Amino acid sequence: YLLYNDRSKVSTGASGDIRMATSILVNAIYRGGVSEKLPPVDIEYMKELGSQTFQVLADQEIKDWLERAVSDAEKLLKEHWGKVDAFARILLKKESMTGSEITEVFQSIGM
Repeated sequence: YLLYNDRSKVSTGASGDIRMATSILVNAIYRGGVSEKLPPVDIEYMKELGSQTFQVLADQEIKDWLERAVSDAEKLLKEHWGKVDAFARILLKKESMTGSEITEVFQSIGM
């Protein structure tokens, strides 16, 4: 969606990445006790006990993490857009590339 500056035009690849990131964060925060704002509790267990407070806070933290990640990714892509575009143009010309070919291309465009 960076090409159009329109979040409604997220590709299926990007939406799959967002789904995976969300899943990782849900597992880390809900089950793993990995949180900047919450104590190390199993939020699923707390829900079973009838506590919605932890769920609300955890959901907000997941949202915050995802928003920061998207913002960081946008910043990096915009900062290096010329290199991204150059690499994409090369990929469009080749059906497949070996690891060493990709390394060579990265070096040639300064990545």
